[in-house]
Amino acid sequence: MLASERPTPSQGKRGADTVPWSMRALIARHKLPAAGVALVVLITVALFVVAVLGPRNGAVGDSASCTQWGSSSQSEQQAYAERYLGGHGNVPQQAPGVSGVEAAVNAGCMAAFANDEEDTVTVLDAIEKRY
Repeated sequence: MLASERPTPSQGKRGADTVPWSMRALIARHKLPAAGVALVVLITVALFVVAVLGPRNGAVGDSASCTQWGSSSQSEQQAYAERYLGGHGNVPQQAPGVSGVEAAVNAGCMAAFANDEEDTVTVLDAIEKRY
């Protein structure tokens, strides 16, 4: 090898038989780890999409559990109370109107939480004190 043919330090040991680095070449050489990485990325993206587009706390209904009631927003709770008033009227022994319905649900759900039954007691059960 002539001195002029030797690679300079900036060229490294790259000769005619080496292929430049590329993602395609790396994946081709390491198929199984590349498939594993692709699977992890796919699962991560799928979980992200489910979290972003997944189920939301919709309108609270009579069959919603106390856990769902506790995680719903104030506007959702107020909307339920208004629907309850339209179908059932005021709650006995509570203040009339929306605040009475909300107070009845909160009191019933607090009792359900104390008895560790918050997932089985519905909002209607809480109002009617069936816990």
